[in-house]
Amino acid sequence: MVDSKRCEIREGIAELEHEQWIEWSKAIAKAVTLPQDRLERWQKLWVPYSELTEEQKDQDRVWADKSLDYLHSQGVAIKVEGELPKELFIEQYCGKSNISREYYHSQFLALPCNCEEDGCHGWVTISDNSAGHHLRFSSPELVATEPLIEDEIEGKKD
Repeated sequence: MVDSKRCEIREGIAELEHEQWIEWSKAIAKAVTLPQDRLERWQKLWVPYSELTEEQKDQDRVWADKSLDYLHSQGVAIKVEGELPKELFIEQYCGKSNISREYYHSQFLALPCNCEEDGCHGWVTISDNSAGHHLRFSSPELVATEPLIEDEIEGKKD
């Protein structure tokens, strides 16, 4: 759910970028005399975003990514509906389970979840001692490439 929503946001920004480009290019076309081949090329692109080829959409996606990167660099986090910050997820889990945060942190871990199920908030709680099994099952490539994770799984914490 979370990743698909992020893709929707990116696609929406790309569509806005295209609309902005149409307005800009039409204003330029009215203000100056453009070479005929350029004007014809632009006119073919004065269509709704949905009618563009994937290759043409990719040009707008580049600018959408730049916009998203800029927002991120300024500390702006995009809140995706349904996604909770990790600490809020833990707080709500503790409240529903009637356990303290201290107990939660001594027994459980919150790991990112990408199940895309309705109602998923982007996190899953697993018991601390099943973390290794979960990571080996869901992210074997991560365990294989990160020896520190393997050490923590095996209980070799320093």
